[in-house]
Amino acid sequence: MKVVSAIILVLIGWIGPIQAQELPDGKPKEAFVRIINASTVTLDEPWRSGVDLYFKDQKLATDMRAGRSSGYRQIVFTGKDTVDVVPTGKSNRVGSVPASFEKGKFYSIYLVGSVDAAGFKVTPIVATDYPLPPGKLRQGVASVNVFNAVDSFPVRLRVAEGEVVNLTSKKTTEFYFPPGGHSYRLIFPYGESMREMPGEMMLLAGMDYTAVVFASPEKPDRALIRLINNSEHIRDTLEALEAGKAGEAGEAGAVAEPE
Repeated sequence: MKVVSAIILVLIGWIGPIQAQELPDGKPKEAFVRIINASTVTLDEPWRSGVDLYFKDQKLATDMRAGRSSGYRQIVFTGKDTVDVVPTGKSNRVGSVPASFEKGKFYSIYLVGSVDAAGFKVTPIVATDYPLPPGKLRQGVASVNVFNAVDSFPVRLRVAEGEVVNLTSKKTTEFYFPPGGHSYRLIFPYGESMREMPGEMMLLAGMDYTAVVFASPEKPDRALIRLINNSEHIRDTLEALEAGKAGEAGEAGAVAEPE
């Protein structure tokens, strides 16, 4: 494996919701949203912790369990509307985001916090996925946005033989890599020692990725990572929209499991 000689990273705080920008005539606008359930589950049966994403009476995603990401869904909204998170099979909201989005943009709603016998103690955090800021994509490299949803123990990341980077909870750290395969290790406390979970990312040049770090539903004292190709997912959503099948693009991303 070729060692990455340089990694450029920037720490970004993605906290929402985004400021409302109503059209002058007050007409409804359209945007695209998806949910990424990055909550920490400590139930004996974690598969019961799935959530649905609603907009008005429309179900945008169903049974999104910890570590899962829905596809983007198009909504037509005014500033008075909300996007709501509801436990699967229930009717009570556990999170709500004002529809203060900008016309035509793509957003992720990260669900962070805890799910235990006492219920859901979660918070939605909104991030803008597209359009990207000027200069975000760089020729010949891939952009990887690592969002750390774990707040119960510290998590660090080492890519190839590079430096170890502390991942701040509920923040995003941005990396740039040349295309190809890159080995990495998630490092976190495990008993009296430190555990290193190895994995590998396959990246394409000119693509923008999200890598979500979250606690394993089966073993919540361990960290996992899910890599999602944002650029590919957005392209698929727009192609489905042109074909008259908006909202049919499904889940994307792969989870790296510990050895």
